[in-house]
Amino acid sequence: LLRSGNAYFRASGALVAAGALVPLIISGGFYLARRGFEPDEPLLNRVEPLRESTAEVEAPVAHATSAVEALTASRIQLLIGCGIAGLLLVILTHPPQIGAFLRFRVNAAQAAERGDTELRARGVHPERYHRVATLVDRSNPYANEFLRRRLGTAGVDRLYQDKVPLALWRVRYFRDGEQDEYAVVLRPDGAVHAVHHTLEEKAFGAKLSREEAQALAEKYLREKKQVDLEKWKLVDSSADARPARTDHRFVWEEKQAAAGSSADAAYVRMELKVQGNEVSGYRVFFKIPEQWERDQQKRTLARVLQLVWQILLIAALAVSALVLFFRNLQRQTVPWKRLSKWALVALAGTALVTITGIPQLLANYPTAIPLRTFEAISGVSLFLATLLSYTLAYFLLGLAWFFLARSYGEERLSAWSGMPATYYRDALVIALGGTAALAGLQRLAQLASRALPTMMRSFPATVPSRLDGFAPAASALGHALSTGILVTGAVGLITGFIACYLRKRWMQSALLVGGAAALVGDWGSPADFVKRLVIQVVLLGVVWAGVRGLVRFNTLAYFLIAALPGLVATAVELAKQPNTYFKVNGVIVALAAVALMLWPLLAWRLAAERGGERAISAVGP
Repeated sequence: LLRSGNAYFRASGALVAAGALVPLIISGGFYLARRGFEPDEPLLNRVEPLRESTAEVEAPVAHATSAVEALTASRIQLLIGCGIAGLLLVILTHPPQIGAFLRFRVNAAQAAERGDTELRARGVHPERYHRVATLVDRSNPYANEFLRRRLGTAGVDRLYQDKVPLALWRVRYFRDGEQDEYAVVLRPDGAVHAVHHTLEEKAFGAKLSREEAQALAEKYLREKKQVDLEKWKLVDSSADARPARTDHRFVWEEKQAAAGSSADAAYVRMELKVQGNEVSGYRVFFKIPEQWERDQQKRTLARVLQLVWQILLIAALAVSALVLFFRNLQRQTVPWKRLSKWALVALAGTALVTITGIPQLLANYPTAIPLRTFEAISGVSLFLATLLSYTLAYFLLGLAWFFLARSYGEERLSAWSGMPATYYRDALVIALGGTAALAGLQRLAQLASRALPTMMRSFPATVPSRLDGFAPAASALGHALSTGILVTGAVGLITGFIACYLRKRWMQSALLVGGAAALVGDWGSPADFVKRLVIQVVLLGVVWAGVRGLVRFNTLAYFLIAALPGLVATAVELAKQPNTYFKVNGVIVALAAVALMLWPLLAWRLAAERGGERAISAVGP
């Protein structure tokens, strides 16, 4: 297959080769696990196994505190300096992003109210329907990239502002098990953009000719949308004969190209349906050359090989870690009871995200099945997904504890309470300085990517998320909690595994480059791949240096530095919206971020007071 000249056969050959390598990797993992990855020379930091008694592991805090190494003054200064530099980069630089202009003047509840008003004006009673309002991203990443190459991001933004809506509110009205439903589509400022009416197959309606239906559609465009049809041409039309009506569909294209020229050009199109004698389904979109889009979507051999590498890398690391864990579990004691309490943070966070995301779930309800059945299936699925999040966090933390203890001979996933004052001081400094430094590093990577432009495969737009949930603040908080605990477990696992079994410099360098290659996103050209690979190597290298030299085993710092960026970004995004409801949620998210920072600050102060009291009692009266 690989020798074939056809790209499809070559891609299939690569997948077959990957399938042949998977058993080798698994068997290799078992073989190395059987050997125990034991080096010829003993580890310099090797100690005796931990005590087998669970009570001894969980009870004393002193054993855990022995693993805490306070940051030196020079490292604290380095963190503060990197944080200030990163903060200045974020404030002073603004890389262009498609969709940065979006502002929502109405929230989901207000959009639903305006949808009710529009239906009543059409003689429809919205009280007879279930309704749900969600935010819809209308952008096409491939169209964005096509337009970006010719107009730049500022030109694409102008097109989205003037001609094609980038994001819309969609208020869906549906009934249990009935195909007949409505969807009122509104712009971010609350103005009605379109109304879609889904009719049942056998619903009655007029049987208009093509000319009659087209005249009705053109009248709607002129009177309701103020469209100058002299600047448009009809490029497609179709008719569908139903049992009791005839449905028509018309597509117009603007005569002047939005970008490009001749055959290699993008145009603005609008679509309209006439169902019987009812005009419905108005929408506007970009039409880019079909061949160009097919070429962008094509799965080449290089892309397949990268996918194969991602699968193999994850499989190799996962199999090796699991085999080694179960093989040596009896030699070391993992405090599962303590970790089960930590994993409750991920459970609470996932539950918040799940509950606030119910509108998106109802927006996809298929009316072909009863609503109660759909709710039951969805409820069970969400419940299992929430438990899966808890199980994943629980198991990640256990693996992290195991490998860190095996590598360093001590409990390195320290507790979050009862620690010395320096532990909380370092957690606070790392959270503030590290978060700002990472944000600046990401901004620096964006600037470097902009300075070296390459042909990308696609270019996603920036559309705010979680605005259509029941409570955007609760959703942001839940996402921060679950992300924080999962990242803590993952970093601990990776750090312990590398320190235990990949101690040589060349092994770590190879894993760094291999992991960066697996993380390269949707690249468009070989030059784009190389650029992204270099950026990923630098990012991973800086993160790895920070983990080994600064954060080390401060569990609270990992949690804070993983949870804080999402809260800050969401608070800023909500605060920028002109709607009061979003601003209030932004304030709540900001207060949650402040509360996270107050946690180590207050704990630092209390631990310092306890330390002072113990020192006084030791000296005596």
